[in-house]
Amino acid sequence: MEPKTGGGPKEIWIFVHGAAGSPAALQGLAREFADDRRRIIIPALAGYGGTIAPKTMGPLDANEAIISWILNIAPQERHVLIGHSMGGFLSLKAARNTAHIDALIAIEPMAFGVLDPNDSDDAVALAWDRAVIAGLLGDDPAQGLPEFIKAWNDVSWEDFPQRARRALEAGAHRLAIETAAVSADRTMPGDYATIGAPVLFLQGSASPDAAHRIIARLACAIPGSETKTIDGVGHFGCMAQPRAFAVAIKAFVNNGLD
Repeated sequence: MEPKTGGGPKEIWIFVHGAAGSPAALQGLAREFADDRRRIIIPALAGYGGTIAPKTMGPLDANEAIISWILNIAPQERHVLIGHSMGGFLSLKAARNTAHIDALIAIEPMAFGVLDPNDSDDAVALAWDRAVIAGLLGDDPAQGLPEFIKAWNDVSWEDFPQRARRALEAGAHRLAIETAAVSADRTMPGDYATIGAPVLFLQGSASPDAAHRIIARLACAIPGSETKTIDGVGHFGCMAQPRAFAVAIKAFVNNGLD
């Protein structure tokens, strides 16, 4: 999305989608910010479109490299980085060692490595994650999709549009690889303390407890970060109710950039 008028943008806003998603998933949220000050970039992550990453890289490293490359396109501009789910996790990882981010918004990032297996509540969240992805890791990942979708969405597989089900089935193998990599990542809470930009965590009140546990750990690890809960929505609330998330993001960013 390009600015509505001439004169050149003052800000570059980058939206990073999650696993099994696509740039289209965040278009509704991105439209809330389209004006003459901003250039909106919604990249397709590796394997989701024409974006190319080195084949020698795993999915997390490849996508972190894509985000870092975009951040360096116009370093003189102000950058706002917004990621959802796996995209939020990747955005946090990319933000650790760069000065090219002026604000970071992570919407329920899947940073399972920050959970402490010796903490009883965190251990429950980790066990939940293992159970959720178990069905994807069999011989036919598509067979595990209904339970995976219901766990994160609290919506039955049958309620999904047929077109969406077909797209998910086509990408089931990639989803299995990505979710396994996210679950196995062990980036510790202290590793995120190097993020120098203001950070806002957004979560839905109806989201899985694991998502809330992750944000609680990250909020403690990143000094000065903020957390806001959007009532009545779950993990994919930023797609279902983009305006509610946009209001929270605008309030946060306006305090730091305007």
